[in-house]
Amino acid sequence: GIFLLISILTNQYFDFDFLKEIIIFNFVVFVSAYGIVSLCKSKEPVNFFTWLIGLSVVFQLVFSLILFLIPSGFQIAASIFELTQDADKAIQLNEFRMVGIGAGFFQSGILNSFVLVMMSSLIISPKTNNKEKNILYLFIILISVLGLFSSRSTIIGILISLLLIVFNIYKSRVVIYSSILMVLLLLVLMPIINNLFGNSRLFDLFKFGTQFIFDFNNSQASQSTGELNDMWEIWPNSLKTWLIGDAKYRDGTLYYMHTDVGYARIVYAIGFFGLISVLIGQIYLILKLDRTYFNFQAKICMLVVLLICEIKGVTLFTPFLSMLFLA
Repeated sequence: GIFLLISILTNQYFDFDFLKEIIIFNFVVFVSAYGIVSLCKSKEPVNFFTWLIGLSVVFQLVFSLILFLIPSGFQIAASIFELTQDADKAIQLNEFRMVGIGAGFFQSGILNSFVLVMMSSLIISPKTNNKEKNILYLFIILISVLGLFSSRSTIIGILISLLLIVFNIYKSRVVIYSSILMVLLLLVLMPIINNLFGNSRLFDLFKFGTQFIFDFNNSQASQSTGELNDMWEIWPNSLKTWLIGDAKYRDGTLYYMHTDVGYARIVYAIGFFGLISVLIGQIYLILKLDRTYFNFQAKICMLVVLLICEIKGVTLFTPFLSMLFLA
């Protein structure tokens, strides 16, 4: 907040969007998390909230898939929930990709990636029994598959969560074999689904979520990656902007300077030191998580996911970290 105030006073410009989407959002989330945690009667609140977050994401993805398969249902949901700033665009995109209800597009990828690492942390925790681990594996598979249909950025969480499990479990061969089996099943299912459904919505969904794995150069992900690479050339050209920002976060319906890079967005808004403060706040919450459920390697994986996702867009883990930190 201090860095935003300095930027506003220096630039004589006030952008309410950054205040609303970053500062007020984090404050409200933290206060809400405190209220929720204070009502929890569980003897192991960290475990309880970790499962609750995982269940919520699974439900959200399954519900989003149902609405994708029923376009009329999605249109009703789009009119009720503010899925994006442009509801018509969301409806249009829902023709070939699954727009997450409550967390759409890149935000869905952030959510899925964090929860995948969080679920993997529970799997390697000594307090998790075999029955719970089997359920967690099922959650990871569902979030991985359905998550890709919503946001390809989910692949970040898939890879890092698999690495976390493999390097912590003696019988990690099960995970490796399961992953290989999933890839083989996708290879087999793609032509089968194509023959059964032709150009149906379901095949379009499979194509959106998996084509970049098998044919990256001809996938939409290739174009998206190229655009992101071009955006990495958009950085401040003045020392003042680097130090305190321009106090600008959005430019109408687009982001200021038309960049998707999360690091650059925050620098343009509140400067380099403001960016460091935003990152340090989340890093502190991660490092303070209960080591019984989140060992040092799990925390490092969360940090890696945070820093990688920030490349694609502004990444905030605060809604989940607040509950786990306060529990």
